Amino acid sequence: YFAEADQELRLTLEYSTDLFEAATARRMLGHLQTLLESAVANPEQHISELPLLTNDEQQQLLSEWNDTARDYPAECVHSMFEKQAKLTPDSVAVVFDNDRQTYRELNARANQIAHLLQRLGVGPESFVGIYFERTPEMLDGILGVLKAGGVVVATMPLLRPGEIATIVERAKVHHAIVDSRSLDDFLTAADSTGVNAVLLAICQELGVRAVVAESLRLRGTVARRAPIGLG
Repeated sequence: YFAEADQELRLTLEYSTDLFEAATARRMLGHLQTLLESAVANPEQHISELPLLTNDEQQQLLSEWNDTARDYPAECVHSMFEKQAKLTPDSVAVVFDNDRQTYRELNARANQIAHLLQRLGVGPESFVGIYFERTPEMLDGILGVLKAGGVVVATMPLLRPGEIATIVERAKVHHAIVDSRSLDDFLTAADSTGVNAVLLAICQELGVRAVVAESLRLRGTVARRAPIGLG
């Protein structure tokens, strides 16, 4: 509470020691002092624009705690993944609900997708759309695009149809990888763009996952389907 004494405004803070430590209480007083000093120095400024943090706290927050720079190898993500797959092929790489996949399995499917995309003409600086729910198959697609030399363009199912079509057209996406669960939505959203959509279905057969693909060339309202062999 505040009290006036000898032409001064004095503040006394009472707090529950069960809830707050003394250091926290002192920090709160420091914030209030900073706010009041800023209000006196800038009487025309909105209170929402006045600072609460002290100079020391700003330095700690912006410089010390934000000093997260680290040295990483100068190589691509998919190359680092391949190295890890060779080192620990049978280690678990992905856990999704009750599904566990090893580095070997994930790398094999990504290679299949990469070979398919390369046969379709994907290479360096080719923009490839990814339209997947957040599942392990999305990782297959992303790694496959990177291994093929392409650039991943995220077109998530949460986006509105108009937004997806805009992304596809502005990024000049000529190929897109789509999972079977999202296919109808993607066809509706991107049908007018002429993008070459590759439908990827991850089939579970005899305990072995395999990638099955179909090519869907979108023209107007017609999607022509043709199976694609995977090497």
